[in-house]
Amino acid sequence: MQYVETPNIVGMTSAQAKEALAKDGLTGMFVGTSGTVTRQWPQAGIQVAKGSKLYGLLQNSAGTTIVMPNLTGLSLRDATNLLAALGLNIHPSGSGYVSSQSVAAGTTVHIGSGVDVTLRP
Repeated sequence: MQYVETPNIVGMTSAQAKEALAKDGLTGMFVGTSGTVTRQWPQAGIQVAKGSKLYGLLQNSAGTTIVMPNLTGLSLRDATNLLAALGLNIHPSGSGYVSSQSVAAGTTVHIGSGVDVTLRP
């Protein structure tokens, strides 16, 4: 298995970030409607397997709130990584894929908040 170092995509548009990630054999998953990447997970300089996903938050300005994404259908790993990029804490129950979440998609939440998710096979 080949490993690559995660690039710093903070400050890039989603198009620029996708291009930078593709050069290293990585893919990106972004949340937000517009603006530049204000947070990423994992952070820059981390060794990850080639083909891994990097998660980014797009915002017009760095604030203290974000809009909750729809986690339904994501694996526990993807949901955990996405929420980490957003600065949110996950509280999982079950295994498999997300079937429900305690904070509805589209709801504005404060960074640092917790989200309960129920997973089913």
